[in-house]
Amino acid sequence: MNLIELKDFFEDYSASTVIIACIIAVITLLLDKKLATNVSAKLLLVLPFLLGVLLTFVWESIYSLSLIFNQETIVSGLISGSLSCCVSVIIRRKKSGKPLPKSKTSLVILGLVENYVKQETLHSVVEHIERTIFCESTEVTENGESNCKSLGEQLESITQSLVDNSNGALSPSDLEALALTVIKSLENHKK
Repeated sequence: MNLIELKDFFEDYSASTVIIACIIAVITLLLDKKLATNVSAKLLLVLPFLLGVLLTFVWESIYSLSLIFNQETIVSGLISGSLSCCVSVIIRRKKSGKPLPKSKTSLVILGLVENYVKQETLHSVVEHIERTIFCESTEVTENGESNCKSLGEQLESITQSLVDNSNGALSPSDLEALALTVIKSLENHKK
């Protein structure tokens, strides 16, 4: 991804979502750096989303001058949490000199799974998840129809890929929750 593509990526979100995501990314990167050995992988998995909901609630309360906590607050917070994972990947990759993924979708997937998959298989796992969710299989049935997977089959396939390539930081049930998080985070993303 080049700078223009990154700019386009962030334009898909509101200014408040991007600001909250950047705040979350800084907090989680600092916690990861300072407390890396003392913070569990499970906490690091859910922390961006918890902070997203909390900071979105605070932001909206200040903006509207009233305490409003509803479904929209939760959804906006989860989007901010997901976006913060992408911001963290951008920061880590730029700092280490590693290239950014080529697509917006790959960036989102990488942001969510990078800390939980063996580095040597990370690229293939990201590609598998992207193909699974966006039905990029070239396989067709005997009737000539696409061989796209249902949501349950996608969850099973992605979970199995994460389990097979796990770095051991999360249990299989946690990896299944991560797979569902990836699927839900990508519902609004297009290539």
